[in-house]
Amino acid sequence: MTIPLASKLEQVLKWTCVLPLMVILVLTFVDVFMRYVFASPITGATEVIRFCMALAVFAGLPVLTRDRGHITVSLIDNLLGAHALRIKQAVCDAVSLFAVMLLAWRLWDQAGLYVNTQAATIVLDLPMAPLVYVLFAFTVLTAILLAAVMVNTLAAASARGEIS
Repeated sequence: MTIPLASKLEQVLKWTCVLPLMVILVLTFVDVFMRYVFASPITGATEVIRFCMALAVFAGLPVLTRDRGHITVSLIDNLLGAHALRIKQAVCDAVSLFAVMLLAWRLWDQAGLYVNTQAATIVLDLPMAPLVYVLFAFTVLTAILLAAVMVNTLAAASARGEIS
């Protein structure tokens, strides 16, 4: 039985989100235990936790975007008709796509700056550029999936005859 590429990618993204969270959980527990029991915290734990938190958040973005799982506020939804709701969704999707593409552009610039300056963390001397390039890749994937969700939404509306 073969697993489609999209399903494999989703599993990789989910594990890329879960593993850093597990590292954060274990590292925080051990660091606090070592600090209070032996008065000797783990060197660089904060830096590793920051890296893992960034990975977890950005790895989750594509999956949440594809499933439309982001938090939304529907203050005016009950005041709008079906057609107006679809227009509102299209506008929100377009603004979200713009924001994600802007974020990707800024991450790319920041990664280039980190490469040029050889920026690294203070305690563990971990290079910053590779992390930011990975975050950039997750952001680009999010933008691609958001565009695909928008196209699917428009195609479904067109198939129902709502768009001529």
